[in-house]
Amino acid sequence: MAASNWCWFTLNSSGPKTARAFYSAVVGWTELPWGDDPDFAMVAVPGGEKPYPIGAARPLPESAAMPSHWLGCVHVEDCDATVALAAELGATVVGEPVDLPGVGRFAIFQDPQGAWLSVISGSDSPRFPDESGFVSWHELATSDPVGARDFYVELFGWCLGDAMDMGPMGTYQMYGHGDRMLGGIWPRPESMPAPPNWLFYVRVEDLEAAAAAISEHGGTILNGPMDVPGGERVVQALDPTGAAFALVCNTEPGTP
Repeated sequence: MAASNWCWFTLNSSGPKTARAFYSAVVGWTELPWGDDPDFAMVAVPGGEKPYPIGAARPLPESAAMPSHWLGCVHVEDCDATVALAAELGATVVGEPVDLPGVGRFAIFQDPQGAWLSVISGSDSPRFPDESGFVSWHELATSDPVGARDFYVELFGWCLGDAMDMGPMGTYQMYGHGDRMLGGIWPRPESMPAPPNWLFYVRVEDLEAAAAAISEHGGTILNGPMDVPGGERVVQALDPTGAAFALVCNTEPGTP
């Protein structure tokens, strides 16, 4: 089985226009129209010949029993087979596989511990570079790190990397795709108000400036800026509509 990779990030927001303006100020994203709905637009990293879309911001459905949130999507070879295997491994299918015209076949589920994510097949799988403006780390806080680790290894073919002992906070287990680490899985602290969840880190060139922009444009910093192992520095925050996100920057001068 070929290993699967993250490919798209959708912000389901109570204020998508406000959120898009916020991320433009904080991480430099631009927006691209998608359809005729002015509340629904893609977010993209500027540069090169044209902006590179990495996700979208859309209105939070009125029926959604949750606050604003980011939903990550993983590209797979076969959406239906992946969802069937996920259910067999203990996941709860929230949105059965459907065809999205011009996009691919898409489904949503909660992993066995309750974290939400989506999968898609039939479309090209983008390879996001580890550069400024792109999502470069994907972190799962969960009630059962070992169970979650085994679930995703079986489902997506991810490989396990180093495991770091965090003392009373437990073990931080890194995972990857090929020779690139994609993120980490760690025990959700009892003090964390949210249920098991994925947190996505956007790489920036100047973390202090981005952190200042978070506060200036209506966001809330939860943790940081702080140094983390591997020579990087991070901030964890909420956007003005309440969606959690994070930023990461290399601490070595001249490295984004």
